[in-house]
Formats: sequence, structure tokens, C-alpha cells
Amino acid sequence: MAEPFDSYPEKLRQSSNSEAPFFHRAADLFAVRGPVPESVKSRVSAIIEEGQYAVCRGAPAAEVDCVPVYRLEGGALPAVATGLVYVRFAEGISAADRGADLLAAGYRIERVPPYAPHTAWVIAADGNAARGLGEIGKLMSLPGVAHVEPQMLMPKTARGAL
Repeated sequence: MAEPFDSYPEKLRQSSNSEAPFFHRAADLFAVRGPVPESVKSRVSAIIEEGQYAVCRGAPAAEVDCVPVYRLEGGALPAVATGLVYVRFAEGISAADRGADLLAAGYRIERVPPYAPHTAWVIAADGNAARGLGEIGKLMSLPGVAHVEPQMLMPKTARGAL
């Protein structure tokens, strides 16, 4: 089961840029990971990442593995925080070489893109997505970190629909 909703941050900054808008937790939505149980199928309002998440209307269903949904300030589209956080170090700093620093901050490397060795997708070392999202500031305080942002999945929209 996922962490309780109240353990997730009420808001998440879109990125470490101090001018970036915030995502706010949506009280009227929740997301189901994986296959949608019959008990909530009628409440599905959006599918994200080809069925990886289903956004549902209403209060979270206690019997279902679900996570909170966020909305970007001024936006209507739902966004699901996966618990992964993208970290970009300054050019020339290998993310893999900074694994111990990341671990000391409470994160472990999930993967380093081969085309960008100065970046990494990280997750809370203990796997607690809510804690990892709530403590993103620790990543920004690491020496050599240039940019940090949570992975937020949103439904696909038709070009020009926004």
C-alpha cells in the first residue's frame, strides 16, 4: 500500500527554479497505480502513461493502492508524482560518482541516462515516495547540483489543446 496522503507534500515546486510555479495537491482526485479495480472504474477521469496510472474523481478508496494527484497553479490537468526526482549536476560532474552524496541526503540513484551522465533519476533511499518528494530541498543543497525537479506524469493532450 502507498503512504497516507497526508504524508505527501501539499505543494511541490515544478522545478528548483525559484520562479517555477507550484503543483498543489488536489483534494478531489486520487490516482490508482496499475489495473483499475471494479470498485472505482466509474470514477476514472484520465489515464496516464498508457494505464500506468488512472486518475479518479472523489476521495481515495481505502481498499485501493492509490497516490495523490496534483494540479499545476492555474492549470486543470491532473499530475501524478511518481516519487522519482530528476537531478542535474553541473557539466563535468558525473552523477554516478555522486552516489554517496545522494545517499547521505536520503536518496539513491534509480538510473543515469547514458546520454547525460551528469544527470540521474533518484528516489528516496527507503522507497518512501512521500518523504522523497517532501525533502527535495536536500538535493538542491548538495554541492554541484544545478537543477532538481520531481517527475510529474500528466495525461497526453492533443497538440494545441492546452
